[in-house]
Amino acid sequence: MDTRIFANTIGLVAVALTLAAFGRPALADDIVVAAAGPMTAGQATFGRQMRDGAQQAVADINAAGGVLGRKLRLEIGDDAAIPSRRGRSPKSSPGWASR
Repeated sequence: MDTRIFANTIGLVAVALTLAAFGRPALADDIVVAAAGPMTAGQATFGRQMRDGAQQAVADINAAGGVLGRKLRLEIGDDAAIPSRRGRSPKSSPGWASR
């Protein structure tokens, strides 16, 4: 596994655990975690690898019972390797979709 994909997956798990411990919304069933990368354009191959790794991590965590009994839901964003699109929230960015 590419070290960057592994690092992104570890980061995704860390965010999920942090949200589960400290950010429990009152009526939410799922814990939403987000990942962004170049899903289109010239770097799409790397973005697909990152997306696949994140999806597998979420699937593995959910198969093991989730986080504190709650399932994770992954949202993938496409920044198309454009710096100005990085770091934007899913609700304010085009290209975000629940997976």
